[in-house]
Amino acid sequence: MIKNGIHQIGIHSIINLNNMKSEIFVKFKVKTPEHRIAVDTLIKAHSILEKELGVQSHLVLFNKTKNVNKTLRGVYFNDLKCITMNLFACRTIEDCVYVLSHEFRHALQFKNKWISKDSTNECGKWKGKKYNCDYLDLPWEKDARKWGEKYSKGVIDSLNLHKKSKIRI
Repeated sequence: MIKNGIHQIGIHSIINLNNMKSEIFVKFKVKTPEHRIAVDTLIKAHSILEKELGVQSHLVLFNKTKNVNKTLRGVYFNDLKCITMNLFACRTIEDCVYVLSHEFRHALQFKNKWISKDSTNECGKWKGKKYNCDYLDLPWEKDARKWGEKYSKGVIDSLNLHKKSKIRI
């Protein structure tokens, strides 16, 4: 809901993709212009990525500073078809778009069955082969970092956000 030009807690936008609804939840009051730009950009980026990748995902945005791993910027929950992002952990608009793009790559990995449903941040199967290694060395994380960069650049180009992408949030 928008009240006095400020996005309120709750459902922000609903997007239809092949008769399936993707819900976007903003779980905090957007008070600063920078956060408003970030939220609006992520809603547009979410729509672009869903259409371009053919992957449906809900999106939950929150801004938490306490009792949360401050390095955790985003997570994709395959069983819920949901990306959760902590805007507090993102430094710029560009960083937010990258995190969203990275998590959308995970959604595509699951859709294409490249990654097993029981995979974790330490082990799992990637394209039929078992892996047990550090988080940064996992093949699905390497793939998501590589493609996250490409997707985010495409979204920034598509939305003509070159100047806004450097805004600190």
